[in-house]
Amino acid sequence: MDASPITDIGNTSVEHSFIINNFVVMIGRQIKDSLCRVLGDGVSISMARK
Repeated sequence: MDASPITDIGNTSVEHSFIINNFVVMIGRQIKDSLCRVLGDGVSISMARK
């Protein structure tokens, strides 16, 4: 089986990705028993204005 090359489709460095991942894991552990959630940088959200 031939492996496909990995192509960077984002504009994020590996170092930035490690930092964000570590942040999400550490904060996620601290708020695991609450209704709050932490999201990484690959999530888009939108909020309606009142």
